Amino acid sequence: MKILLLSLSILFTQVSFSQNLAELSAIPDSLLSLTQRILLESLKEKPDSPITLLNKDSLISSIYGSDSARHEIDLSADYQLLGFYSSYWEEIVGQPSTTTESGNFILIDGKRYLKVSSQMPSYQGAELVTEFEIDSVFYQEQNNLKAFNDPAFLIARQSPLNRNWRPISFENTLMLRYIHNYPNGNMTSFSYDITLFFIRIE
Repeated sequence: MKILLLSLSILFTQVSFSQNLAELSAIPDSLLSLTQRILLESLKEKPDSPITLLNKDSLISSIYGSDSARHEIDLSADYQLLGFYSSYWEEIVGQPSTTTESGNFILIDGKRYLKVSSQMPSYQGAELVTEFEIDSVFYQEQNNLKAFNDPAFLIARQSPLNRNWRPISFENTLMLRYIHNYPNGNMTSFSYDITLFFIRIE
């Protein structure tokens, strides 16, 4: 799992996605992990597909502000990919802090919109649970999100939610979120946040 997350970190925080996309495209599908396939599909241009713009920030605000959002995933359901968004903040003592954003999004008037293709692939809930090693507590119990609702920037190094993929379901939307925070480091502090977005296929 550590190797996978290192790979994710490299792929999601590179400035030049065209090179990563070209490198991934050159690898046979049978050798790609599910995570790499999801990344590849998110970043592919699909000129023949209608594109829907989804306000990422509004979606996340709606989910975290809802009493019906839960940390759970339906193993028997199919989920169509909407895309991903990641951000990486780093501060090194004596240097200005830097922030990098990645994903299949565009900025319009300062707001982030996911560019969602109608040709995005779908994945089974059980497949996602296995690939991302989601703890069974998240899909065997009906956990209300409020019990886990620490804002990303407040999750401490010792938090059990730090460095774990978490499913967050709201209505027909599923987010898989991974957060790695290292606040108040001796020389370096950072915050790494990845969110994969899916819609449940009814």
